[in-house]
Amino acid sequence: METRHIAARDGLQLVVDVHGDDGDAVLLVHGLGFSRRSWTHQVHMLVAAGRRVVVPGLRGFGGSAMPSEPYDMEMLADDLEVVRETLAIEELELVGHSMGGMVAQCYVLCHPARVRTLFLASTTSHNGRRATAFAKVMCELSREGFDAAKANPERWPEIESTIAAVTPFTGPVMKLLRKLTEKADAARAMAWDAVSRFSVVDQVQTIGCPTTVMHGQLDANIPFAAGKLLAEAIEGSTWIPVEDGRHNLPLEKTELFNRCLNEHLQLS
Repeated sequence: METRHIAARDGLQLVVDVHGDDGDAVLLVHGLGFSRRSWTHQVHMLVAAGRRVVVPGLRGFGGSAMPSEPYDMEMLADDLEVVRETLAIEELELVGHSMGGMVAQCYVLCHPARVRTLFLASTTSHNGRRATAFAKVMCELSREGFDAAKANPERWPEIESTIAAVTPFTGPVMKLLRKLTEKADAARAMAWDAVSRFSVVDQVQTIGCPTTVMHGQLDANIPFAAGKLLAEAIEGSTWIPVEDGRHNLPLEKTELFNRCLNEHLQLS
């Protein structure tokens, strides 16, 4: 494995792991709060299959530098393009999980000739009213830290009201949110801000490369229905519902995920 430090167009330093020297390139894009190390089980499988595996850390995650300004999914997609250019990769197989799937969609829409196949897991093409409101709350909780946000008498009632409106069970959700945002985390706050502004729902039907969409029926982060709608929007895509799957399919369902990914890659 070689770890590269690659400058994005604005100079921000991205950390990228490159496994293998030869073979068709597979680029793995992690989700919010994850890192390039989240793909360990997939990297081993892909390298053993003779692939060149490229795993970048998104801005603020996995060793990549913390941005000083807000960004959007299109900027993250452009970071991937800089990585591709720097590594002199002509075509790649693109795999995205969760927020990484959002970035992957933006990338293939901007650079369709560079993507041979697309594999999307636990993601969506659109954040509707509820998801957008939730992402904005998560941005605030991540920026302030849960207890600090709760101590604000002016903002907390509105936060509670928003969470109650977008999730069915406030109590258990609050316990989870406190765990996720116990400490202030600027990287997560900026990522949630980007998520809150994401939508390519009017463009995904133009994706023409072989595509697989995989989603767990028990996903509490991104609704199962969102994954199904995404698969339906991409003509000819392969839809893989996972009956007992939750959000982190690459880790929680490693054997199934790797088998499906391997079958998907044979499409190329």
